[in-house]
Amino acid sequence: MGVAIVLAGGRGSRLGGAKPAAPLAGRPLIEHVLDAVRAGGLEPVVLAKPGTALPPLACRVVLEPPRPLHPLCGILAGLRAIDEPGAVVCPTDMPFLEGALLAWLAARPEPLVVVRFGGRTHPLLGRYARALEPALAALLRAEPAMRDVVRELGARVVEEDELRRFGDPARMLADLNTPAALARAGAPRDQPSRLNGMVVRIRLFAQLRERAGAEWIDAELAPGATVADALRELGARPPLGELLARLPVRMAVNREIATDATALHPDDELALLPPVSGGGAPHVRVREEPLDPASVTDRVRGPAAGAVVTFEGTTRDVEHLDYEAYREMAEERMAAIVERAVERHSLEAAAAEHRVGRVALGEPAVVVAASAAHRAEAFAGAREIIDAIKAQAPIWKRELDGGEARWVAGEAVEP
Repeated sequence: MGVAIVLAGGRGSRLGGAKPAAPLAGRPLIEHVLDAVRAGGLEPVVLAKPGTALPPLACRVVLEPPRPLHPLCGILAGLRAIDEPGAVVCPTDMPFLEGALLAWLAARPEPLVVVRFGGRTHPLLGRYARALEPALAALLRAEPAMRDVVRELGARVVEEDELRRFGDPARMLADLNTPAALARAGAPRDQPSRLNGMVVRIRLFAQLRERAGAEWIDAELAPGATVADALRELGARPPLGELLARLPVRMAVNREIATDATALHPDDELALLPPVSGGGAPHVRVREEPLDPASVTDRVRGPAAGAVVTFEGTTRDVEHLDYEAYREMAEERMAAIVERAVERHSLEAAAAEHRVGRVALGEPAVVVAASAAHRAEAFAGAREIIDAIKAQAPIWKRELDGGEARWVAGEAVEP
């Protein structure tokens, strides 16, 4: 008989209590997962942090170390607790898993196998070989994102067409992480059920938290929703709409700044970030998306700014300009340019964004904003920043007009 390591997790902040004991169809959530494990002919071993509230379980329970709070900690503890050459790993919050899928995963010969559906990899559903233990222990010291573990160890990825042999992937891989998701999914395992939406929980900070009157808010979105969809939903709420309309907010997804096009999933860690209070690095970006001059300008406004100057460099005279950049170096140079201008001209703040890719006639390719107590400093700072970016940032442009293209001649990049 093979083994399945069931990661119980701890207290689910979005569920308001211990995740394994959360009720689903009159039974603890974890029992539905254990049913699937046994249906696949596997022996379940539950991994839990010390102090986790577990319902009575008719299986082996192993306590993982209290620190670090990382999924690899449970996987490693599970592999060390078994005698088999490997084990299936699955989370507590996927109660609609099929036993046939788990049995198939258990039989895979590859050292690491994970599944992917809807463009998203699930590192906590797959098979891990005991031979990976040294590599996993070394990776755990850095507490990496699980997607980096998958990439580092060269996992075999099970795609959607393979998953469909065992059932509906959208149902099997549905993560139930909020009370609303549990309520919608409250049918027993043997009753057909389809999750028609998802609820994401978003953390708020500073003035956003004060305006909403809560640190966390839930948003119900359609499957496949993006950051832009979430922001639109929040913008329609009276407590937040007016503030979001004038603040340059950013959404962090799993602790990384996301774009409007970033897809969201029910178990993502989301945070809505208002402008920071200064003292950090200046805002500079090289990006493919269209530039928003108003957003760049809002980043430099402040109570001490008596003058705000915004410069837009737009495509003129030709149908398109194609921009190419050594992005990492360009952003570093732009940051140094902006920092130097802030110091030299006593600016309150400054920011710059440059676009890469195709920029149509009339669209901005670069935006610079600077604020100061007086207009002379603001104008001088903005002028210095744009002139230095053109001379020092490794960014190139090609003109396209009438079917002809040519790279625009320039000077050697200044040191």
